[in-house]
Amino acid sequence: MPVYWVNSFVAGSYLYSQDKYGAQVCHYLCGVIHGVMELFVSLLVEETEEKYGTPLPFKISLDHVDETSCKAQGKEYCTMEYTIDIARREV
Repeated sequence: MPVYWVNSFVAGSYLYSQDKYGAQVCHYLCGVIHGVMELFVSLLVEETEEKYGTPLPFKISLDHVDETSCKAQGKEYCTMEYTIDIARREV
């Protein structure tokens, strides 16, 4: 699923000294998104298990967050994609 970061302060700091940068630079923001999404997923699972009083038959975790395009490279905004891993729990 894509995430769009419109005004990346990280990319802006690289563009302050030059017009265009050769690589994607928003690795920090990928880490922030990973942490927030991992927290959201774990709270969702915890709340669901608590509400129904039984563990879910599967586990959910955030697999990875990758930056696919960056404003520092001359794009309109930064784009990051994340994947969620759903796996059957061993009983």
